[in-house]
Amino acid sequence: MEGTHCDITCDGQYQGTFHCYPGRPWNPPLPFCTVSKVASQRATCADPGIPRDGRRINPDGSDALDPRMFQEGESVIFTCNGEGSALQGKSFITCLADGSWSAPRPQCISFRVGSIYDGSSVESGFKPGNPPAPRPPPDSQATEPS
Repeated sequence: MEGTHCDITCDGQYQGTFHCYPGRPWNPPLPFCTVSKVASQRATCADPGIPRDGRRINPDGSDALDPRMFQEGESVIFTCNGEGSALQGKSFITCLADGSWSAPRPQCISFRVGSIYDGSSVESGFKPGNPPAPRPPPDSQATEPS
């Protein structure tokens, strides 16, 4: 019987030998091959920058001194320099498939020693164990001792 045959490979994986005879379908049925994303087709994200008074650690563990592009799936970590500042925002962000970052670059917010940082904003406060001095009620009148 006259016919055609072919060997099919999808993404480097051998799928088998397929035969076709006049008036009949392929035997066995042809496989459906999908094209996987290759590295050159992965999305890229622009350099997210470095927060003022902070630093960025790249995926390879290096400090970020020079701007660069990042590929989809790569993540960076941000920290603040010194004890007098706190990170406001996400410390870990990832380059997404649409070429954007999973969150905006965070900021390093300076605060005074003894301030309270609640994780989302920096608030002025006092150190635990040192309560603030009592204040007179707003409607009382201050009098001078005689």
